[in-house]
Amino acid sequence: MVAKLRLYSGLILLFFVIAHLINKISGLHSFEAMDASSIWTTHPWRTMVGKLLLVGAILTHNGLSLWSLYRRETLKMKGWEATQNIFGLLIPIFLSAHIVGTKLAHEVMGQMNSYAFEMVLFFKVSPESGISQALLVILVWIHGCIGLHTWLRLKPRYLRFQNIAISIAVIFPTLALAGYFAAGMRALAMIEQNPAWYQEILTKAKFGPEITPWVVSVYGNVLVGYAVVLTVLFTARWIRLAMAKRERPLMISYQGERDLPAAPGATVLEILRANNIPHASVCGGRGRCSTCRVKVGRGSDWLAPANDDELKVLNRISAPEGVRLACQIRPRVDLEVAPLLPASAVAQDGFHKPGYLAGQEVEVVIAFVDLRGSTGLSEGRLPEVVST
Repeated sequence: MVAKLRLYSGLILLFFVIAHLINKISGLHSFEAMDASSIWTTHPWRTMVGKLLLVGAILTHNGLSLWSLYRRETLKMKGWEATQNIFGLLIPIFLSAHIVGTKLAHEVMGQMNSYAFEMVLFFKVSPESGISQALLVILVWIHGCIGLHTWLRLKPRYLRFQNIAISIAVIFPTLALAGYFAAGMRALAMIEQNPAWYQEILTKAKFGPEITPWVVSVYGNVLVGYAVVLTVLFTARWIRLAMAKRERPLMISYQGERDLPAAPGATVLEILRANNIPHASVCGGRGRCSTCRVKVGRGSDWLAPANDDELKVLNRISAPEGVRLACQIRPRVDLEVAPLLPASAVAQDGFHKPGYLAGQEVEVVIAFVDLRGSTGLSEGRLPEVVST
């Protein structure tokens, strides 16, 4: 349920971002085009239903992301996963500046926002805020695309259109940023040509000298609050891990050759990563791809039963008895595991395949027949004669 809530809330936020980027693309034409397109792309989010959906998605997605970091036994992860997490932590810093400077200033200070005013604000009044907005677009888009690609690449049909999807993922934000900078340059050109237009825009927006200090003050408080949240999060995580180390460490026998110490409560995948052992995990330990699957030996009777999500994945690949997902099992006693896929496994390796490729124990009979003097018989004959 937690994984699904995080996924669905992320999809809602990505849809919201796409709508805003469409507005930015219309900036290639004019301010009027940006305001006109906002009726279909951004105004629905300003309704009561839209606000509840958006705020709920933000709180759910960010909250579950922070909870996921707290629960991690190790911060060692793959490059794409580290990028997604780092960008996820940076996004609130840039996003809060936009919210305080536009939405909150409108609700509290009566500031009237329009796209013409926003371009004046970001390119004339506060150019550093304009740069912050461009960085926000890049951070949010890359963060969202990593999550979307990680989810979709486990679906066979997606692989057929993967190159097209990647091309769209590059072209779309490029056009949005082009529209954003085109609108900004247009605002600067209009200010230079007609200084009275600049004052007219500020007057219509009710942008007074008291707003900037207010925005700086509120934004500073938001940053302090966010810093406190992160400090509490990582401090609590450190305390939890320190207390776990005081307990007797579990021992994980890996391939019958290495005994790895592990803190109670960690997943097998986290234990392997903490011990710098490469192990396949295309989905980043979310229990979707099955590439982290292992054959469990000694200690399997003490494992908690597979939950519905893990069972769904195991049934999808027709996994035989004794096969579990390394990212889902949390040993409570010493455990013996063996990997079933190489550390370099890709998404396709997680698709359904014959059962024997997942590891099966079967009884076989090997018969070897040798003829006395067979070497002498074959030396003077042609291969086709010998084979018959």
